[in-house]
Amino acid sequence: MDIEMIKAWFTLENIMNLIEEYRSFGPLAGILLPMVEAFLPFLPLVVFVLANVNAFGLWFGFLFSWIGASLGALIVFLLIRKYGQARIFRFLKKTSRCID
Repeated sequence: MDIEMIKAWFTLENIMNLIEEYRSFGPLAGILLPMVEAFLPFLPLVVFVLANVNAFGLWFGFLFSWIGASLGALIVFLLIRKYGQARIFRFLKKTSRCID
């Protein structure tokens, strides 16, 4: 699967169709899509917010988008903090030895 093909699929119409299909799950799709955008930053967050606003109304759509984006950012932060810390510190220690 090509990145350009994935980016071409994420249009407002396709996202609206996806949310309409999974509307029976409630706000789950509206929260998960912005959360996924935190892991894949090339996805258009604006399209997800517009789709949520169109599907759930202005306030609930914005709220679901905000919850998803915030949770996604928090999860990315915690993952990098837990698993990326050792690699970054190892690199910095090696670099500081070369400078001394």
